[in-house]
Amino acid sequence: MRRMLMLCQTQFLRAPRRARRGSLLIETALVLLIFIPVLGLGIEIGARYVRNHQGLNEARLLTQVVDAGATLALRDLDARINSEIGVGNAQVLTLADLEAEGLWSAGSDQLTALRREITLILHARGSEELVLLARATSLPGDDSTAYIPAGGEGVGLVGFVPPDDTTRLRGPGIDYDLSEVQSLTDAPLEWDAVALRILRMDRDVLPFLHRTAQPNYPELNRMETDLDMNGFNLTGAGTLEADQFTVTSELQADTLIGTLSVDGDVAATSNLNVTGAVSASTATISGSVTADAISVTDLATIGTLDADTLSVGGSVAVQQDIVVEGTATLDVLAVTDLTAGDIEAHSVTAGTLAADDVFGAETTATTGQIQILTTGTCSGC
Repeated sequence: MRRMLMLCQTQFLRAPRRARRGSLLIETALVLLIFIPVLGLGIEIGARYVRNHQGLNEARLLTQVVDAGATLALRDLDARINSEIGVGNAQVLTLADLEAEGLWSAGSDQLTALRREITLILHARGSEELVLLARATSLPGDDSTAYIPAGGEGVGLVGFVPPDDTTRLRGPGIDYDLSEVQSLTDAPLEWDAVALRILRMDRDVLPFLHRTAQPNYPELNRMETDLDMNGFNLTGAGTLEADQFTVTSELQADTLIGTLSVDGDVAATSNLNVTGAVSASTATISGSVTADAISVTDLATIGTLDADTLSVGGSVAVQQDIVVEGTATLDVLAVTDLTAGDIEAHSVTAGTLAADDVFGAETTATTGQIQILTTGTCSGC
């Protein structure tokens, strides 16, 4: 073998220079014939990869746009369908419109990765159904065939309008009828990429509790379950209305409507107005109390008291006035001024006592204005 190789080299060296030059030209031509198609194939593969990547980014962008449109529509889907759009009609929004609604970032690209323009079509197909179409279409003068979207991470229902049937939207898992929107403004054209989303009242609105009130559906802003805050605060309530309140430690509210049940103390720095009954072991109130009935088993210290019925097992100290329309039953009453229709007490001590009837074991007063006085004994009469 070595001898044969040496022989070939010798024959090649002995060949004329012109013959050797021709051989090199043939070899170069052969290389070019192989390299050029490979280079073209490599360029085509690279371009295809770039286009696929751009198409994937476009499909992701269209998914984000149609989701932003859904967020906007769900703020009040019923009004959007039946008042703003109207059944059978469509509304066309741009990215600038979404930006004005706070649903799109300012300064974002207005074109897709394939340099196509985006519009959002909201079609009210029925009184309880809204179809959203985020559409990417070529700019005027751009006749290049668009990319056919494929699925991928971050891509929702995105398809394209085939040129042989512009009434369909086709893609991975999509075969949607576009015939109802073909006559509308800015309807999808052939080769357009379109992201699809459909909102329904019975599926996307009615089953859920809403953070903000829905004008035509007040029940959607109303809870129907117990709320356990697990020790956290409930803040920002201007008016708190309930059938019953049960507080084990502290309650602070501007307005309470309903029944309040407290295990500990109730301390009010301003007014405490109760239309029903107040029952407590100890009541310390700096302001005033207005209630139909007040029952205190131990001690009541109140600024101003206005009640139909007052029943206290211990003592009552009132800095200002006690006004009782019905019956007051007390063990000890110590006040500056007392005005009542009927008073029954073991001991009544007052600076001024004004009453129609006074019944008591002992009555001590500096000044008494009494229409009728009935006692068992009278000292100093």
